[in-house]
Amino acid sequence: MSATTAIVAVLAAAGVIWLLRTAFIAMVPTDRLPVAIRRSFVVAGPAAMAALATTAVLAARTGGAPPPVRHLAALLVAAVLARRGAN
Repeated sequence: MSATTAIVAVLAAAGVIWLLRTAFIAMVPTDRLPVAIRRSFVVAGPAAMAALATTAVLAARTGGAPPPVRHLAALLVAAVLARRGAN
């Protein structure tokens, strides 16, 4: 596979994914979604940012190696506390 073919394939896949995401956002009315899903919209952005930050911090600390168990345990404790605090 040439580099051009790979780039075209990645761009085509990105375009299809973007169209699907946009169609879902534009065509599904929010008021028809279940309440649990609507409530999750409030915390989806902060949760995504926390996941990105956690991944970056763990990768920087471990040099890309799998994180030690204590780091995973700390993440689990943070997740449980955030869930109990309704954050």
